[in-house]
Amino acid sequence: MSKLKILVAGLVPDEGLVELKRDFAVDHQPDASRAWILKHLGEYDGLLLASTRADRELIDAGKKLKIVTTFGVGYDHVDVDYARECGIIVTNCPISVRIPTAEMALTLMLATVRRLHFYDHAMRQGEWVNVSRPVNMGTSMQGKTLGVYGMGRIGAAVARFGRILGMRVIYHNRHRDEGGPAGDCPGGGRQPDFLPA
Repeated sequence: MSKLKILVAGLVPDEGLVELKRDFAVDHQPDASRAWILKHLGEYDGLLLASTRADRELIDAGKKLKIVTTFGVGYDHVDVDYARECGIIVTNCPISVRIPTAEMALTLMLATVRRLHFYDHAMRQGEWVNVSRPVNMGTSMQGKTLGVYGMGRIGAAVARFGRILGMRVIYHNRHRDEGGPAGDCPGGGRQPDFLPA
């Protein structure tokens, strides 16, 4: 029996396709235009897309489609209701963005407390900042309290990074995480020094 054909449209790392290639005939088209996808999608049983909009037109072009998967968490670029009407399963790859998103949250917090934008702007203007002045020093994250709003996969990764930096982690979640950090962030008794959004 021949393998089902999967079109991978967009920039998806090759290492993320290793398992997929074992079970399916994978055609990775990182630079595929929407026009190309519309023309060729009828040949495929599945579609993994990064940013291409899967609207009615695209879904209708996929005459054999059984599944549409987004490379990431969100479904905002997929007409989920229409796909389901057509009997097509819509799913996502949430693990693919867990660590990069948590790293970006950490990067933005570090850039803020270390006043990276201020220093970058000053240096581009040809100014040398006197870092011995308290107003120019920034602060450390060590010993501060990190508030995490939502202890899902990404929130848990942000919390791990915070603990590595010596931060106390508190969180708010719909359900208590018995193995997680204590706290009642935000709105409860303890207030965080940092609350990434």
